[in-house]
Amino acid sequence: MLSCEHRGLYRQTAARIFFANGGFPLQIKGYLLIYNVDIRSIDFPNLKIIWGDDLLDETSALTLSSNLELKELRMPKLRAIHKGNVRIENSTFLCYLQSKVNWNELLEDDAANRLITSDSAFRQCNPSLMKCTGCQHCWSGKQKYCQEEYRSVCGDKCASQQCYLPANSSDYECCHEACTGGCTGRGAHQCVACRELSLDGVCVHQCPPMMVHDPKRGMLIPNPKGRYVYDRYCVEECPKELLVERDACVRHCSVGSHHDMTKDSRRCEPCKGVCPKGELFSTSSAVVKYQFFYSRRILILVQSKSAARRFCLFAFLV
Repeated sequence: MLSCEHRGLYRQTAARIFFANGGFPLQIKGYLLIYNVDIRSIDFPNLKIIWGDDLLDETSALTLSSNLELKELRMPKLRAIHKGNVRIENSTFLCYLQSKVNWNELLEDDAANRLITSDSAFRQCNPSLMKCTGCQHCWSGKQKYCQEEYRSVCGDKCASQQCYLPANSSDYECCHEACTGGCTGRGAHQCVACRELSLDGVCVHQCPPMMVHDPKRGMLIPNPKGRYVYDRYCVEECPKELLVERDACVRHCSVGSHHDMTKDSRRCEPCKGVCPKGELFSTSSAVVKYQFFYSRRILILVQSKSAARRFCLFAFLV
């Protein structure tokens, strides 16, 4: 585990951590771990998706452990935990998470298998005392903490199992099947997030290839509309911190390829025979620097009441 300190991303008091600067973050690519926290509440006011591309112990996208004084984790805009489990253990006062959060909404109707709680979780809770204001499910008692629901309200009418309520209407309409986390309107351009890839704000199944077949010439030619795959996006150019391999932006060249650092190029090339020693992966300073920011984790650790609270952020956030 690395250690770090980022200033200006959040503000905290003895009772609360609240993400400032517009509710950073919006998405977490990997996992969120909150461990041994001795404050009363943590707010992620604009967090919408936890993707779970990188899981804690290869299983968990959200882990809450040994938080003996934490009473509220408030994530009112959270729509989906795409992959991985939710694990809650030895966090005795997180009562809203026990009785008022609709986990099937977040875990794609699979809370029975993906929500894991220990015997020590919620032991100080009385569900009858937990109240929501103006809604059935919530992260805390105030109305602004109502849980956004877009699956359970659809019934069986939507193939995507996601829907939205149009303005001035009482009838829910279905989201496009390319969406994840629901939508704000009809069509693949109004998704909260894309299940696969985003091309100029439109959710698609694949990016336009960089090369296309010209039937007249009988050969591959550059596609003027081609895009590289970068994370979950189709981009015209790869970020300068990354290498380029075929139609993708990569951190490492694939097995059998290498990055020739003697050339003014970021492209991965096939090795001629055995890959040169030390060149299977690029070690350029730009790429090494990028790996730090791509570690895909958010860790919130507080060691003790007397120690200065330390916040550690490792994430690639969109």
